[in-house]
Amino acid sequence: MVIRVFTFKVGLGRKEQIERVAKKALPLFKAAKGCEWVYFIEDENNGEYGAVSLWKTKEDLYAFLQSSQFDHIHEAVDSVGPRHDAIEKMFQVYDV
Repeated sequence: MVIRVFTFKVGLGRKEQIERVAKKALPLFKAAKGCEWVYFIEDENNGEYGAVSLWKTKEDLYAFLQSSQFDHIHEAVDSVGPRHDAIEKMFQVYDV
């Protein structure tokens, strides 16, 4: 399993717009093959937002990232304003 953490800044005062994007993105994540869950995150004090998602396989995640559904999410975020300081990290999940 793989966790993807993606954060970006769009500036202050954009929380409501980002929440609308997240509501539209949620069903796309849920419908994606291999997506176990997604949570949307925020630090409203500095205008930083993002998503944390869990995927069954790295292949499932990469297929979603290259899909037209994911393109729609990016277009919706871009409509809120320019993204700055975007950070994407992926972590392999393991049991101990």
